[in-house]
Amino acid sequence: MLVAGATLAVAPHTLWLPFWADFAAAALLVWRAIVSIRAGVLPRRWLLILLTFSGAIGVFFPIAHLGRDPG
Repeated sequence: MLVAGATLAVAPHTLWLPFWADFAAAALLVWRAIVSIRAGVLPRRWLLILLTFSGAIGVFFPIAHLGRDPG
């Protein structure tokens, strides 16, 4: 149910987000659904940190500043 709710929350934004953000959201939601169904292992902390910094860099470089606009 949580994966479905997250999918419904992200879906309306796909027209305005860059392609990489749509792809990343879809990949992470599919990954989480598979982990939930198969009772798999969640990602390690280093991978979560890497994904977080990658997303932050992906937001920062096209806009070139942090603040209300990228948020």
